Amino acid sequence: MFDKEITRQQIQSLNDIEAITALFAYLGYDTNSRIQQAPANLGITSETVQRQIKRIERIADQQGLLSVYLIEMTSVVVHPQSFSTLRRIRDEDNSVIEEEEGFIELASNEFLLQHLRQLLEAGGVQMLEELPDGIHSGLNKPGAKGVFLYFVAPSHEGGRLHFWRYYDLRDGRIMDNRYLIANYIHCDKETPRVIPGGVDIFAIQEKVIEHILKSEEEKKAIEAAPKIIDPAQQLVATAIQEYLHHPEMDRNELVSLIGFISRPLPRIYGRKLREFYKEFSGNKDIAALVEKVRKIKMESGKEKEVQAQKRPQTMKKEDLHLICFDYLST
Repeated sequence: MFDKEITRQQIQSLNDIEAITALFAYLGYDTNSRIQQAPANLGITSETVQRQIKRIERIADQQGLLSVYLIEMTSVVVHPQSFSTLRRIRDEDNSVIEEEEGFIELASNEFLLQHLRQLLEAGGVQMLEELPDGIHSGLNKPGAKGVFLYFVAPSHEGGRLHFWRYYDLRDGRIMDNRYLIANYIHCDKETPRVIPGGVDIFAIQEKVIEHILKSEEEKKAIEAAPKIIDPAQQLVATAIQEYLHHPEMDRNELVSLIGFISRPLPRIYGRKLREFYKEFSGNKDIAALVEKVRKIKMESGKEKEVQAQKRPQTMKKEDLHLICFDYLST
């Protein structure tokens, strides 16, 4: 499975099993082998719970590594937080998706920590400390044909950044889902070492490095850019627009201010503009409104200068250090 962007409309259209299945097909899952299941087959043995289950179906699968089951209940008690999440989706709050991705990331980290604890408890500390950087290995894994690479880089906030990538030799795509990668590379001490031939690891390494650098650049751009336009911005822009031909107003400045507040702005400015518009609705003092918007524009310009000075340097190829790589073949 590879990362794909999900739109708000796709989430809001999930109103039946077919729509949900179609979403997983879009994400790259195999949805052609749907299987209905009995509760007991999934370890659900409580009669009370079984009576509440209307239907269970495996709607998607990822090469046997991750299966998606849809459970339809006769009735559901929804947690209040779920209603809050739905309202935020309705109100086009993009931070909802970021929060849900955070929950998934926590689950992935717990999965990885569990395997790490098992290794350390089995006396693997000394072995790990003695391993040199740049080592490689390989193993047979049904349904897999690719290379796993692990890089680290210094963080501008201190410590190190860790990058897991899986390069699929079948289609050249690069995956960074750590949960799925961990399932790919997980093995026991006794697992035979298998190194396939005919793989240009240096060319793959260059492609993966390029992918990491591009991903980090996009990540910084997303973090720096405001996500949405506050409705108050449109209200203020419309109010100012009505005075474009007023003889006592500077039309060119008004056009400039309208352009400024028509772009995504930090939330703090959205709150200020709501206050300004509320005052303007009462007193209709356009000169006072323009003066306040002018100050916001000046503040925004200064803030951008400060952010540019504080902005961390772009990650370079030389910053990435290869720890290990692993061949996977069927």
